[in-house]
Amino acid sequence: MLINHSQDFNQHEWIRHDRFFASNFFTPEPQIADPLHELLRQDAHDLIAKAVEAELATFLTQYADQRLDDGRQAVVLNSYLPERAIQTSIGDVNVQVPMVRDHSGSGARFTSNQCRPTGSRAATTST
Repeated sequence: MLINHSQDFNQHEWIRHDRFFASNFFTPEPQIADPLHELLRQDAHDLIAKAVEAELATFLTQYADQRLDDGRQAVVLNSYLPERAIQTSIGDVNVQVPMVRDHSGSGARFTSNQCRPTGSRAATTST
């Protein structure tokens, strides 16, 4: 809300002034497409996806010996959650996290270290 410091503006001029001010000073800068940046983002996406799949494979091998009465595996890959943005140092990367179904009811639940459910930042490795 702007305060009218001068009385020579009428209501319509203030509305035009507000639109001009907002459109010229509060619009974000247009994003410039950088091929190198996009390549790095795609590589980050692929790396995170491979890490999540490796975590899933390790998780499923832990429960590979658990079988149902009819011989089927008790813990299996069910589907994937909707794609969501994960914050990385080069920008947001969209990743799908797999869902696991536990037919035995033992409470097996898969959570990725790369895509934590409570936070939206990717896990970092520090040396």
